[in-house]
Amino acid sequence: MKIRIEGDSVRFRLRRSEVETLGREGEVVQTTAFPEGLFTYRVTLSGSIEQLSARFTEREICLLLPDTWGRQWSQDSNVGFSGSIQAVEGHSLELLLEKDFVCLDRDPSGQADQYPNPKAGSI
Repeated sequence: MKIRIEGDSVRFRLRRSEVETLGREGEVVQTTAFPEGLFTYRVTLSGSIEQLSARFTEREICLLLPDTWGRQWSQDSNVGFSGSIQAVEGHSLELLLEKDFVCLDRDPSGQADQYPNPKAGSI
């Protein structure tokens, strides 16, 4: 799982096995170790929401995806989900959860768990 944060935007990219795990188990989790402690980022399915959402707690970012969307995601051609939520002080936070595609400018042999890039034949 990869995360990218830029300004008021958070993007998560999941490899094929992670999308499958999310659909089967309802959650995927990664941690990064810092000297001060672990930073956790996760995607969790929820039966109580109707759109992509997020939570931020001490040392953790969690994207919440409606359960029905996540359970079928590995079986369909949907690339991802986007949403926007209200944040502090009048800010809105843009959210994006995507399948991770093979990078065309890198050696594909190290990207076996990524989805085939739909632009692979056009470049």
